[in-house]
Amino acid sequence: MDFDLSEIERQIDSYRNSFQAYADKDKPLEAYERNKLALRTLESNIDENLRWPIRRHVRRHDNRRYVRLQNRLDEQIQNVDTLLKANLKRATQSFSSISLLLNLVYSELSEFIALPDTICPLKDSLKRLFDEDQAQHPQSGNAETLQLIYKVSCLVDQKIEEEQKSLDHFRIKLQMRRQERTQRDLELLKNLNATLHDMAVANMCRHLDSLNTMESLIEFVENHGGNIRTLSDSNHNSLIQRMIKTIEHLPEKVSAEPLFLLDKKMEAIREDSKKIILKKASSLLTNEIDSLDAGIKAFIRASLTGLGGFRKDEVAEALFYKMCTFIKDFDDALLTFDKVTALNPHTSKKHSDVLYKKVVSQAVSFEHFYRLTNHTAFDKDKSTLFLKAFVALSE
Repeated sequence: MDFDLSEIERQIDSYRNSFQAYADKDKPLEAYERNKLALRTLESNIDENLRWPIRRHVRRHDNRRYVRLQNRLDEQIQNVDTLLKANLKRATQSFSSISLLLNLVYSELSEFIALPDTICPLKDSLKRLFDEDQAQHPQSGNAETLQLIYKVSCLVDQKIEEEQKSLDHFRIKLQMRRQERTQRDLELLKNLNATLHDMAVANMCRHLDSLNTMESLIEFVENHGGNIRTLSDSNHNSLIQRMIKTIEHLPEKVSAEPLFLLDKKMEAIREDSKKIILKKASSLLTNEIDSLDAGIKAFIRASLTGLGGFRKDEVAEALFYKMCTFIKDFDDALLTFDKVTALNPHTSKKHSDVLYKKVVSQAVSFEHFYRLTNHTAFDKDKSTLFLKAFVALSE
């Protein structure tokens, strides 16, 4: 065993020295794979021929010779681990294009997770190469890069799901050490995915800046549904905000209808909890209202899509009060009241109360008051309305 350990030490020194001439800049992937194969083979030989035999002797005999061998073995195992990390780090720093590095991440994700110290250098290299790639495609981003980011992100999502299941299992089994390691791996994967999502959004935003019609924007959403679906909530919101900025700078005048279509396309991919596009569409709709009928239809549409109800939303408020400006008489007021209250629970009590008061204030004749006494929504004021009806009749 002493001889075997000495041979292992010699091989490790040889690998360490060869690393000094590692970077054949034209073939970093071949150099990485060659070194990885040699180190993993060495690691396997250590496990098979030394680690377990020495540990068995230490447990059985507990003499100084085997304890000394165990210490030497632990040191060499650590040296192999250090060289594996160095090999992967140097690979990530040797690529000249983001596509080559993303392909490495896809094929070697398990290695990155097994060697967690390599994640930070990886993220630095990804950001550097991505910035260079963006600079080479200033107009619309690089479609190939975006597809590779999506491919890697999907794999990372899959790994996150697997690690989460493992973590839940270890928690049930009360296996603390495995819990801690799995939790660490889970955080590393989430951090890596956050970097990938940032890159995806930056690339898509560059593409958005090149669009000049609503049709091209809707086509963009249709083509990038997969990418959009995998984004984190914050990145999703950032992308939507950039879409709004793109819409606001389009050379054509945009009406509300294409935005409702865009919102429908986006909602089919994933829910927008902040309803950013819907609010923009409804805001444009407010400016397009030119009659009471149009106002009622616009308010109903916004309410049924989620802006009414208990939401204290500025856009819904603007729609409501724009609609109210077209109420000219009792018939208008009662019609609006009936249409809006029929939306419950999609509209707020505040809106119903405002319209209730408007109906009562517009009632000026016996016929008006009599109609209200037969309307169940006005039962609380029935006696008052009867009295006003008789007063109006006597005049």
